[in-house]
Amino acid sequence: MRRLREKNIDASIIGEVTNVREGVKIVYSNGVEEQLRYPKIDPFWPAFFKTVEKIKESKK
Repeated sequence: MRRLREKNIDASIIGEVTNVREGVKIVYSNGVEEQLRYPKIDPFWPAFFKTVEKIKESKK
């Protein structure tokens, strides 16, 4: 963080890397913990390919 500040780059600590056995979770400022569940299908990829197809169609 110090080196970023020295270069006038705004940054914040937003989390920490822990042992994989602890799982992936959000810990809110009030101490409440919530396990994160990964979706079975990443919604990014269908949206990405749909956009690619629209771009291809618009260039025809």
